[in-house]
Amino acid sequence: MTFCLRITLACLVCFSCPTDLLAQAPTLGYVFPPAIQRGTTTEVQLGGFDLTPDMQVFVHSSPANLSLTGPLGKHLVPPRPYWEGPRIFSSALPLPREIPARLQLADDHPAGLVFWQMANANGATGTATFLVSEHQEVTEQRFRDMPMPIETLPIGISGRLSKLTEKDLYQLYSDVDQTITLDCWARRLGSDINVALQVYSSDEKQLIDEVDTEGRDLSCSFVAKAGETYTIVIHEADFRGAAHFVYRLGISSNN
Repeated sequence: MTFCLRITLACLVCFSCPTDLLAQAPTLGYVFPPAIQRGTTTEVQLGGFDLTPDMQVFVHSSPANLSLTGPLGKHLVPPRPYWEGPRIFSSALPLPREIPARLQLADDHPAGLVFWQMANANGATGTATFLVSEHQEVTEQRFRDMPMPIETLPIGISGRLSKLTEKDLYQLYSDVDQTITLDCWARRLGSDINVALQVYSSDEKQLIDEVDTEGRDLSCSFVAKAGETYTIVIHEADFRGAAHFVYRLGISSNN
């Protein structure tokens, strides 16, 4: 084969390749934590798929200041445990990567969902959301499998179900008779999970057992008695886990 013929064939192969193989547009996944109290400056992680080091970020119809503060991280591979039995043949979930960022919200920023977007040389992503809250917002912090104590209401808790079979536990002591309302955000934050939620009294009686089978998020209430301690359990309905399975649990009372 002559040199000219080789060059010609190489050019034909290059021009016949689908453009989506040459440049994959990125897609967004989430902000973590996904809920931020207004009037604060918070370090967050912007997660997505097919991200590149040249990403730029934009916020839509909001005075919020969202700026990148570090380089693109590695792919987030779920840790052990892994599926056993027939479920090992389930298709693997996509692996996100995260970019550190800083989110600044003014004291008078309206509460509610804010849309944001990223872009690189391959194109723009779709929009994603984060929640601006008027209440105290914290990030889940627990030691091993011990429940995280909740000491003030109302409060919002940002968490993520990052591995298979993971359960997040929160413990609430009620000093008065009151009605406790739980509002779990996942789908509204772009998190593709079906949340399951249970509540147990101190004598291990199950008060709530709800599963979001329709992908609409969960909101439910229970009557708490003075002097009683309650445990709130959150997990994915099929016990899946991944870094992009983020949620925000709002807890409030009628007092």
